[in-house]
Amino acid sequence: MVDRFTVCAALAVFLCAAPVGAGDAPTPATSTVTAPAAGQAKKMLDEAYALFFAYHTNMGNIQKAIDILENAIKMEPNNAEAYRRISRIILAGGDMLAKEKKEKIAWFTRGEEMAKKAIEIEDNNWESHFWYMANHGRIAQTKGLLSSLFMLPEIQKHMDRAIELNPKAVLALDAKGVMYYELPWIKGGDTDKSIEWLKKACDLDPNFTLAHLDLAKSLVRKKMYKEARVEVDYVLNHKTPTYMMDWAMWDVPKSKELLVEIEEHLK
Repeated sequence: MVDRFTVCAALAVFLCAAPVGAGDAPTPATSTVTAPAAGQAKKMLDEAYALFFAYHTNMGNIQKAIDILENAIKMEPNNAEAYRRISRIILAGGDMLAKEKKEKIAWFTRGEEMAKKAIEIEDNNWESHFWYMANHGRIAQTKGLLSSLFMLPEIQKHMDRAIELNPKAVLALDAKGVMYYELPWIKGGDTDKSIEWLKKACDLDPNFTLAHLDLAKSLVRKKMYKEARVEVDYVLNHKTPTYMMDWAMWDVPKSKELLVEIEEHLK
């Protein structure tokens, strides 16, 4: 999840415990962390991601990973990568663990705060902007359509900044495609553009199964059911997805749901 949110996630290519804090927002400064401490923080970041990327085997991994990253941030408070990673994992926590609307918004708001700190420290990293956009987008989605439209400029700003910094960032390309799918036409929604962006993501990383699922949704809207069926079958039968945890917990279940709709049209 990111992740998925991932992207999962509808605006982000895109998880029950309350998210924990990480202190005041850091300001860019020369690090005073000693080499051994920095080395330990790096190990903690790697350990947290190892847990997160296996959350489909144990949902408790999400909170464990967050706890580890909180400690890493205390050890190295200007570590932008720590803030990016915790933002991504909190996003997944809001998607996969939180049940009520208020609880989800609390998770996503915390994830947004963590990504904002990453931007303050390292503005030129595409993931800083992407995870900010993904959490901000989830807040908008959870609050409803009017909030989504009101928050759209901020979402677009950071989505475009992420793509500007890394034109091959498949997570951001997928999110762009989903945005065109989700928006009403009066606000720029365009299914053809959605398909265009999603195909770019699929071409750049064929193993990124979320993009294939999102592409299938756009193809269904265009009544291209046979083509959509190809994409859904691709997801369901894939053996080496880029994000195994998101494939298992999101892409496969959602593909099975979409397949039912597609098969109804193909009868």
